[in-house]
Amino acid sequence: MSDQFVPQPNHCLLFRQAKEGNEKRPDYAGEIEVQGSGHFSAALWGRKDKNGKTYLSLRLTKKETGRSD
Repeated sequence: MSDQFVPQPNHCLLFRQAKEGNEKRPDYAGEIEVQGSGHFSAALWGRKDKNGKTYLSLRLTKKETGRSD
């Protein structure tokens, strides 16, 4: 991920990730701050359904900040 990226509330930038021989790794990853809910890691995969149609799969994972907000 870019060191210059500063998450803005309710916006997410995803950066292409190197698979490095592990096809289970996400194609893109980033962070998002959801107002009222906190910071999340975002992972995105390009997939195909059983009919060969392309779709995107997104997973958000809550980040523990260690802060007592």
